[in-house]
Amino acid sequence: MDRRDFLKTTIAGGVGISLGNAVSNASDLSLPMQATADSIIFIWLPGGIAQTDTWDPKKHTPYTQGMKGSEILGTCPSIPTKADGIYLGEGLETIASVMDKGAIIRTLTNKTKFGAVHLKAQYYMMTGYLFPAGFKAPSMGAVVARTLGRRDPNVPAYIDIGRDINTSNEEYLFINEYSGPGFYGVNYAPFMIPEPTQGLPTLNAVAGMEMDRLDRRQRYLETITGLGPKELRESGKVKDYMKVMEDARAMMDSPVKKAFDFMKDEKPETLAAYDVGHRFGHGCLLARRLVEVGARFVQVEYQYTPFMGFDMHESGQPRMVEMKNISTAPSGT
Repeated sequence: MDRRDFLKTTIAGGVGISLGNAVSNASDLSLPMQATADSIIFIWLPGGIAQTDTWDPKKHTPYTQGMKGSEILGTCPSIPTKADGIYLGEGLETIASVMDKGAIIRTLTNKTKFGAVHLKAQYYMMTGYLFPAGFKAPSMGAVVARTLGRRDPNVPAYIDIGRDINTSNEEYLFINEYSGPGFYGVNYAPFMIPEPTQGLPTLNAVAGMEMDRLDRRQRYLETITGLGPKELRESGKVKDYMKVMEDARAMMDSPVKKAFDFMKDEKPETLAAYDVGHRFGHGCLLARRLVEVGARFVQVEYQYTPFMGFDMHESGQPRMVEMKNISTAPSGT
């Protein structure tokens, strides 16, 4: 018996012992639920917020001078939602109106004490591995891209919207690691879109360059690569990077370019609804349009900045109100 068979046997035996009574007493066991979603829009809000004022509101206790910290339970009133018995903190009215279509996980915990190291907690959330993992762990977007592949051959399977591309900042470098493809390689790296309202200049040829000239350059690159040493020609990484360039060229002639023209195509009232004073809002709008043209996994980020961004470690209650105004998205997103 090899290791794989041994693990299968012992795990199955353990599960059988623990669930034996439940299974034997069950009168109607339905088949496991089958996933039906074709795409995912993952809203990533890294930071630190008080759940007692947002997703798990406590009794409203207005602050009075001389009040002890232990006496403050919640700094804002609770509001009902469309889901019976579920309440949110005041300011999340739009989300409350569609709460019957969502679920809140209020019991998430972990034995690991991350302390003040937020980035390590984010690494764990995005990859499922504690840092340091000892290898380059792929992010959930990369896992989905590799497992399910592209919905449309011209649209990247994994797209990231809202994070600046900055290779000189150490925190950004770390974030790129846990949001990247890990050991899967460059073919499953996220297609980065820092500013959603600026379209995608990389899908357009340089000013004054005709497309046939661009194609000639690409063929020239392929020729030069083919003249290199055998080790280079047969390198998996070289082939991966060449594939990335071919895919980028295909996108330049594909309908996906139209998705980036939302500032021209969408109605003024739609643009106004998504304009929350931050690129995060328009990022959500672009994510919807990209899914419509065939994207598989779109990650919309509220870029992480310690004590800023989606974070209320400083000036808690006023900052919370500001974040609620920014993060409130229109119904149906």
